[in-house]
Amino acid sequence: MSELAAAISLKAAATSGLIDRMEKKELLERRPAAKDGRSFELFLKPAGRLIVQDSKTLIEESNRALLEGFDDQKRSDIADFLKTITARANALGGNKETENKG
Repeated sequence: MSELAAAISLKAAATSGLIDRMEKKELLERRPAAKDGRSFELFLKPAGRLIVQDSKTLIEESNRALLEGFDDQKRSDIADFLKTITARANALGGNKETENKG
């Protein structure tokens, strides 16, 4: 849970609630981990996979539209700016797990 929470910049409690809601909606399945019975692994169900695919398409189309007309240098500058803002926001939020992962 802590690995996922850090990856998506949420606290463990919020991540647990998110997983519970996604399970209830039949988007994913939680199974005990093979190597460590105290932890679990998450597996997308067909409905979850469909949302991921639709989201990827929407994100790609949105990114193309937003970045249209910018050259490679400007795109690099934008990416650097967004990384800096994200790091600062994480630092303000006090999410130590995310801060340590860079």
